[in-house]
Amino acid sequence: MDELYKMLCDLEADLTTSQDIIESLKLEASKLFTLYSLDILDSKLKNTLSKKQLEKIKDLKQYFDIEYIPKEADQKILNELKFI
Repeated sequence: MDELYKMLCDLEADLTTSQDIIESLKLEASKLFTLYSLDILDSKLKNTLSKKQLEKIKDLKQYFDIEYIPKEADQKILNELKFI
């Protein structure tokens, strides 16, 4: 019985670790998509944007690269893009 309990505890720990890994991968995928979107925006509009607007995009890319928190980051990019 003790062995069965130990196996169940190990299985639960493995599942928790797997869920943590999945959440981490989702976060990384979201971050990469946002950076990719900013890169596209930067490259497609480079000739039509002012230097100040290009700097805003560059700042946003650095923000996402350094401290990406999905809801806060999504709101930040929406707010910043309103000014472009």
